[in-house]
Amino acid sequence: MPPNNAVRLDNFFPETLRVKIRGGHTSYATGVASSTASVETLMEYSGLSGKKLFAIASTAVYDVSSSGTASSSLTGLSNARWQHTVFTPNGGTPTLMMCNGVDTPRQYAGSAWSTVSITVSAGSAGELIHVASHANRLWWTRKNSMSVFYSAQAGALSGAMKQLNLGPIFDEGSYLIGTASWSRDSGEGPDDLAVFLTANGEAAVYSGTDPGSANTWAHVQTYHLPRPIGQRPFMKFRGDLLVLTEAGVIPFSQVLSTGFVNPAEQGLSARIAKAFNDAIRAGGSIFGWGACYYKRGTQILFNVPVKDGETYHQYVMNTQNYAWCRYIGMNAVSWATYNDDLYFGGTDGTVYKADTGTSDNGAAIRGDIRTAFSRFREPRKKHFHMIRPQITSDGSPMIAVGLNIDFADKSPSSIPTTASGDGATWDVSEWDQADWAGGEQVVTPWLNVQGIGQSASFALRVDVSDIEVGLNAVDVLFEPGEYL
Repeated sequence: MPPNNAVRLDNFFPETLRVKIRGGHTSYATGVASSTASVETLMEYSGLSGKKLFAIASTAVYDVSSSGTASSSLTGLSNARWQHTVFTPNGGTPTLMMCNGVDTPRQYAGSAWSTVSITVSAGSAGELIHVASHANRLWWTRKNSMSVFYSAQAGALSGAMKQLNLGPIFDEGSYLIGTASWSRDSGEGPDDLAVFLTANGEAAVYSGTDPGSANTWAHVQTYHLPRPIGQRPFMKFRGDLLVLTEAGVIPFSQVLSTGFVNPAEQGLSARIAKAFNDAIRAGGSIFGWGACYYKRGTQILFNVPVKDGETYHQYVMNTQNYAWCRYIGMNAVSWATYNDDLYFGGTDGTVYKADTGTSDNGAAIRGDIRTAFSRFREPRKKHFHMIRPQITSDGSPMIAVGLNIDFADKSPSSIPTTASGDGATWDVSEWDQADWAGGEQVVTPWLNVQGIGQSASFALRVDVSDIEVGLNAVDVLFEPGEYL
């Protein structure tokens, strides 16, 4: 691995010049259903007079625009797994549209919820499982089918829907997951494409605006991707369309330009391809997979279910340098941004505000780093003597460090007191007496280690609840031996 990569980077966010412990989270809105109900959907509504945040748990929608005890604004639903989009009709108000494949779709235009008044020519409106906007029309995907319905009249919220049967385009069967809009020119115009994705990973791409006219609608090509994960596999990012698949995160620009994508080389998540694949094999069928673009934090979070209703991790990419890390300790089922801040729906009927403070709702944040193994440009065996981590903090962190030799995988569990191959001896006269007060300080103590081998990896573990910690660099002192 390149020396600036990591074998493990848990709860340390890779900034441009260093890695830093992630922000904490705190309880924001309580009483969303019961304490045993997961908040499975979070939605931001942006209207003409302001924004709102809605949470869906159990059988109701809750208004969580303000912190405190949540209040229900829509009840009597069949489940909490709703897909949604905001659409502005011609001369109208931005409207939040949502569907779940069971209930009749609902809408919200700034004052109250109402039932969407649409008619479909096959099945019922309650079978619509995914909604998206493309070319000034709403596109609804029918559950367990190869059919989509689109607005007969451009710019309309309600009325008759026209059916588009895409079955003949695909040769691997299965059913449609949903529709997405993607612009090759990063804007709106003749380069806007409609992408229809099946559960088997076939993606049919169309150009144009109205399937009812051969002059304004054309099939570009059908592409083969790895199978998508979950009911929410799409996310727009900087003019591109990202697709969450069983092989990782694939930018659709790569698919369109080459016709085929090797996820291990061209996928956005190529650096963590094995971790992504292992997580999907272990929990790919669990609800909760999805993505959230957190612009203020320069992060894209990909939610990773580990144990249904209990444990969830996040694979996080820095949108500035495309470096990855993993967040643990935030059991989020759903994510959303609201007023540019980051929020998640927990497993306990609570909505939490993320990237705030320095603790996980009062509990310590555990950070864990294992750098890539390196031979330090020297192929011979080495006797490792000392390491010097360059730590930045605004307090006195309790940090454990160590050096793993020749691909061992051990984490220091406590601050070592004696030199060993698994840990380091802290220099009391320098480290513990260092002046950490008065803002962020950099401390660079030389620490004793013992180990003999060809390669080594620096390991660090820290638990923090009220301070910030960053790692800027690590120096390693060793004595080269003879060739063996």
